[in-house]
This record gives sequence, structure tokens and C-alpha cells, in this order.
Amino acid sequence: MAYCQKIKDTDHLNQVMKSCWDMINQKLINSAIDQFDRWSKRLLVVRSQDGHIEHHPCNSVMFAY
Repeated sequence: MAYCQKIKDTDHLNQVMKSCWDMINQKLINSAIDQFDRWSKRLLVVRSQDGHIEHHPCNSVMFAY
């Protein structure tokens, strides 16, 4: 829907965004949230030696001492 018409102004953009949002099935949204919840529990966040943050799947992390 958003790509079917040229957006005229911010009010029109607001209307288009609301109508697109209303068309999204709530089950799809809930499923995406559930998948993220399951995925995020398997993620380990570690600080590397040079100070930046890295994300690793919990089952494949190797620690170097």
C-alpha cells in the first residue's frame, strides 16, 4: 500500500502508515516477537580485548585466556 501511491505530505504519510499497520496480522507480530525472545536467549554478548562488543551464539563461543 505504501508503495502504490506518492506521499503528498506528513499527514498523508501518517494515514498511509496507519492503514499499512492495520493490515498486518497480529499473529505475525506475535510470532516475530516470540522468535526474537527464543533467539535472544541463545546469544552471548562479550567485550573483546580492544573494548568493542561482540555477539556470539552461546553454543559456539570459544574463550581464549
